[in-house]
Amino acid sequence: MQKPTVRPAQISSKSLVISVIIATCNRPDLAYRAVCRVLEQSLEATQVIVVNNGSSLKNQARYKELFSSIEHRIDYVDLCSQHSVGVGPSVARNIGLAYAKGDYVTFCDDDDEWTDEHYLSAISSVLSQCQPAILFADQQAMRADGSLQSEHWFTRAQLLAKAKPLDTEHFYNVMPQYFYEHGGFPHLNVTLYQTKLIQQVGGFCQGLDYEEDFELFHRFIGHVDNLMYYDRVVSRHHIPNPCLEENVTTQMSDCHKQLSRLYIFDKMLIENRDPRLLQFATTHGSYAAGRIAEWAMNQENYTLAYRMAKQSLGWKLSAGMLKIWCQTVWRK
Repeated sequence: MQKPTVRPAQISSKSLVISVIIATCNRPDLAYRAVCRVLEQSLEATQVIVVNNGSSLKNQARYKELFSSIEHRIDYVDLCSQHSVGVGPSVARNIGLAYAKGDYVTFCDDDDEWTDEHYLSAISSVLSQCQPAILFADQQAMRADGSLQSEHWFTRAQLLAKAKPLDTEHFYNVMPQYFYEHGGFPHLNVTLYQTKLIQQVGGFCQGLDYEEDFELFHRFIGHVDNLMYYDRVVSRHHIPNPCLEENVTTQMSDCHKQLSRLYIFDKMLIENRDPRLLQFATTHGSYAAGRIAEWAMNQENYTLAYRMAKQSLGWKLSAGMLKIWCQTVWRK
């Protein structure tokens, strides 16, 4: 499939606007905290878009109560009905994108929070001068008990070793190859996309409810090379408590997650011709199929285990999958 023409827009430093999209569902107090943190930004040219995605009637009332004092400072998009049926995170964020007026757009999950009030101000001049397709920063990860899981989202020394410093302190150019070699990707909370470009590549994949941000990032960098890193911790990611099952991710089985990942890597193979990305998709697609095969073996579903082990081996030969495949052949 031929890549669409993707050209960065020309942005005036005097008119730079950044749009921030916060999609939320049934977490009014957390969403209020996230929005207030964004509203604390010292950059005046900031548009805040809140998309309420199918909250319950009780929580709709709570949202109205909390947001009444700041409603004049945000664009509030209400997708709720009396049936409280959400449209999913991908659709909700894409609806937010339709309201975005900024030259760049970024996101914050409703249960997370930005921690640097000068974040957008610090990057605005660099965005205007260099006009990268993507700019990403760093963040901390906090456990549900309040303890710090990690001081940095990336292996910082590893990332900086592959980055090229710019004249402006704390800013670096990063090639997409880094993510193909080391895996991982910038969290949605700390990633800015040129708005026109994200619209050109189609926004979030609406068929996904897991790692839709991972799929968007890799689809996006398949079309551009100008990525920029801001070496500062600007956000705090609150890791969902798996015991509570109050988060879309924690409600999913591991099999569902791996099935979503398998879809993503199949999609990469179909839509791209970049050999680096194809190798990346092949390696990780094999791993996802292998995880499903292992799950099926534990469930004693040997037919499924056979098929998924065979698919995993078709992507990439591994001793572990060869063993499972042989076991399922014997049982069949």
